[in-house]
Amino acid sequence: MKFQIKIEGEGQKQFETLIKDIMMDLGVSGAIDSLKLFLDPYKPVFAMSIKIKPTSRIIRLSEVAEIARSHDGVSVKILDERFSPDILKALEKSYGDLVTHVSRYEILIKGDVDKEALGDIPICDYAEIMERSIMELMRRITPEGFRSIKVLRDREKLLLIASEDPLTDEIELEAKSMVGDF
Repeated sequence: MKFQIKIEGEGQKQFETLIKDIMMDLGVSGAIDSLKLFLDPYKPVFAMSIKIKPTSRIIRLSEVAEIARSHDGVSVKILDERFSPDILKALEKSYGDLVTHVSRYEILIKGDVDKEALGDIPICDYAEIMERSIMELMRRITPEGFRSIKVLRDREKLLLIASEDPLTDEIELEAKSMVGDF
């Protein structure tokens, strides 16, 4: 991954450390091809461009949960908590009232359910999850006082522009030129 950070004044090393820590926390470093950041606290303007690696893969229930027969039907044990809301939504869509959320990590589907078909249910698109996590990364990195925010997106890049002042076309053009290639 390419890193390019330019900060007017002091704080470049702190921002690099902050970005790396947040990326590790969110688990997005493998999904980012390059990150460019520019901060000028004297103007004040902040711009961050992230190029996302192309990925699109449907995650199926069998990849994120253990599926086993039980005396009442089929038990689904969630192996990765990040997918819990998506799993529950997909199962309720397919099986409706037969779905019972037993505990934090276990869901029960009552009745005679085809275990193989259950494992093939699509849960979510991995690319969507990564994009949400990258948006969270951008939100966490944006300086606290920079409340005017605009996010632009093209096929593979996200650009976040933020300022303490209301965003104008001039600020937007300046931010785009700061991070380049958007």
